[in-house]
Amino acid sequence: MDAVINKKKVQAVREHIHQYPELGFDVDNTADFLIDELNHLGLKVTRGLGKTGFVADLVVPGAKRMIALRADMDALPIQEKNTCDYKSKIDGKAHMCGHDAHCAMLIGAAEALVKCKEQLNVSVRFLFQPSEEVLPGGAPAMIADGALDSVDQIFGIHVMPAIEEGKLQICQPVALSGVDLFDIEFIGKGGHASLPEITVDPMIMATQFVNQVQSIVSRNISSFEPAVVSITSLHIGSAYNVIADTAQLKGCVRYLSQKAENVVKTRLFEIAQGVASTYGGRVNIDYQHGYPETRNHEDAIKQAIPAAEKVFGKENVLLSDKPWMASEDFSYYAQKIPACYVFLGVRNAQKGFTAMVHEPTFDLSIDAMMLGVNYYVWLIRMQQA
Repeated sequence: MDAVINKKKVQAVREHIHQYPELGFDVDNTADFLIDELNHLGLKVTRGLGKTGFVADLVVPGAKRMIALRADMDALPIQEKNTCDYKSKIDGKAHMCGHDAHCAMLIGAAEALVKCKEQLNVSVRFLFQPSEEVLPGGAPAMIADGALDSVDQIFGIHVMPAIEEGKLQICQPVALSGVDLFDIEFIGKGGHASLPEITVDPMIMATQFVNQVQSIVSRNISSFEPAVVSITSLHIGSAYNVIADTAQLKGCVRYLSQKAENVVKTRLFEIAQGVASTYGGRVNIDYQHGYPETRNHEDAIKQAIPAAEKVFGKENVLLSDKPWMASEDFSYYAQKIPACYVFLGVRNAQKGFTAMVHEPTFDLSIDAMMLGVNYYVWLIRMQQA
């Protein structure tokens, strides 16, 4: 099967997309480039799904089922620090999460599967979506526009530098956590730093809140139910001798169940309101529900495992009941139809690929991508009628 996969094409597609990153839903040029590649394969392309997303169908005569393979097209607002000859040509934008590789692997799989179409028992939908990195995500818009119509199952890959190249991880039943975001503003009464007794200091409210939210998980969530509350930004004042009027905080909540999400949200509101009341101030809370947890379906996992073992070897397929606490809008597809989302190892210290995703020096090898392409190809080839 390796012989029918066009390694040079996979590398060329990845390097082109890498050099011309686009953000959010503004991925028109990336979509145009990928659609041109798929048109050459004779696939039926339907564009304009999820604003700038599209699907390409490989229709197998007589097939009673359709399997979707998904890739995300958007980059990150990061200045790349790599020195490779295919580095980003767009200042402040770079594919530091590997979505360029996700797209290239799907193109490689599409070309290989077209060549062996007569041997397939299922039709295949290659699904390319925008805006995975930015809430509310591109997946809900893709679904609303019919991207999953007639699809029976969906599979996806994310590159993972925490896993060695040559290995693939499948987490069950949860692959990734859900995530919510919040902005909190404590409102007091500012004044001169020499007269704190006539002010209502938002610094006190903010710091008390930061300390108290640390007890939410440890005292309200079962020790068998992972959850994370992180305060990631705190801004108060700018002068040495002025007590500010307001304090602004940002943070996120990560969880593996709706029950945990509800408990954390309720306690976060209670603590913020209680702190504000205690110190004579007020509080505004903007709580944004983000991506739900990504759940892998048992039947889809059972299909992913033999394909992974075929490509990586049984000893290199890592089965885990511990999910990653990052989040993905692939979760919305998994809420609609059976799904399996896996993690492709891309760490290779000998080749110099050790940076984590979202770092400005993230990169990966073509050899790792070829394993991902092979996994997709065997996943489809091993499907039963």
